[in-house]
Amino acid sequence: MTQNNSGAHPPYPSRASAYYVASIVLFASLFAFLDRQILALLVAPIRKDLVISDTQISLLYGFAFVILYSTLGVAMGRLIDRRQRRLILAAGIAVWSVMTILCGLATGFWDLFAARIGVGVGEACLTPAACSLLADCFRPQQRGRAMNFYFFGVYAGLGLSMAASGLLYDWLLHHPGLPLLGQLAPWRGVFILVGAPGLLMALLVLTMREPARQGYRLPATNTSMASAEADSLLAYLRQNRRTILAVFFAHGLVGFVNYGLIGWAPTHLIRHFGLSTSLVGPTLGLFATIGGMIGAAAGTFLCDRWTNAGMPAAKFRVLAIGVAIAVPPLLLLPFAPTATVAIACVGLCMIAMPFAGSAGQPQVQELFPNHFRGQGSALVVLLLGLFGAGCGPLAVGLASDLLFAGGDGLAFAIATVALPAMAVTVGLYFFGRHRYEATRARATAMGEFVPPAEPASMPKLASVSAA
Repeated sequence: MTQNNSGAHPPYPSRASAYYVASIVLFASLFAFLDRQILALLVAPIRKDLVISDTQISLLYGFAFVILYSTLGVAMGRLIDRRQRRLILAAGIAVWSVMTILCGLATGFWDLFAARIGVGVGEACLTPAACSLLADCFRPQQRGRAMNFYFFGVYAGLGLSMAASGLLYDWLLHHPGLPLLGQLAPWRGVFILVGAPGLLMALLVLTMREPARQGYRLPATNTSMASAEADSLLAYLRQNRRTILAVFFAHGLVGFVNYGLIGWAPTHLIRHFGLSTSLVGPTLGLFATIGGMIGAAAGTFLCDRWTNAGMPAAKFRVLAIGVAIAVPPLLLLPFAPTATVAIACVGLCMIAMPFAGSAGQPQVQELFPNHFRGQGSALVVLLLGLFGAGCGPLAVGLASDLLFAGGDGLAFAIATVALPAMAVTVGLYFFGRHRYEATRARATAMGEFVPPAEPASMPKLASVSAA
């Protein structure tokens, strides 16, 4: 592990090296969300072949993925704070790619459930590794915009998963059969074709250099209780519990709403309006990619701008604003008279929710000192997994089955689940914003080095940027 434990701070990587690492992060996150989200467009054929309910689909989409994705993420974050991040990331990509391929070979609900668990195990390393790498490649004044590389991959992967799964499924429906594997159901072929390229991506990760850790302090080695307490993550969390709990639960609820929406909106459009998979996939994929990038870019731009202007809890405010913007289209979605209006409602949410979610990892980078950042990112992943990918789609599936008889009431189920969560999220901002700056100051005092501003060497990506 490259680190620094003296008063002299290592130089940041060269511009070329920093951007190479950022590009790796972009493509790694793209492949992760591509593999993670393709299930959302394949609900109908999977339900038919495996004879399962909406609730079981919710378990496959969310709970199966997050069982170990969330819990292993904390241990993975600790490992990332101490070992070479490029090796961990490469291994994770290889694991989730193989498990995505195995999803296509599953013969029943439990086989697919186990394979989805494996996808989550591989992806547990992504967010803490990616965000830790970016924080050590770019100066503090640029970190909000640096996170755009991560968000580029997230929303490109999300959009590509919808577009690719819809188009691939339609193509395989008319051209069945894959080399070496023979005749397979089209949905199975989609999983295999999407998972295989990730193995090449794992090899590409090994070509990047591990950046030096900025402002890193080794944990205390003496037996002093005070020193050990100062270097304890649990002690830091206790000291700042009100701020961190407010921030983390707010982001967990943003994920709850977002995963519930993107997990079930495609099925709603197919069921309620009779649209084809090959139309819904590319259409929502375009919204997810372009809208997600625009939303995340605007969010990270405001994170940096308001923070540099001295606005208290600037990043937390960005989150609350994004959630508030998503309320009107979610209220309208169940009453949309046409498919065009419904798609527009979903598309607006696909801009607003990334705007809110873009504040998450930049908040971790300023609320945690360097030697806790990987673990801090992993804790956010834990909550995003449990509240987001786990509970969000499941709550919508249960509402659909129990309140609307599993029929044509998916939009009402989405709104019923999402709107109360959004109200709580905005409330958490008002609860936690006053303590935010004190926590940020403590993180800075624990060893973070903030060098003087230098001439801008990083473009703003035209303020265009995954939570």
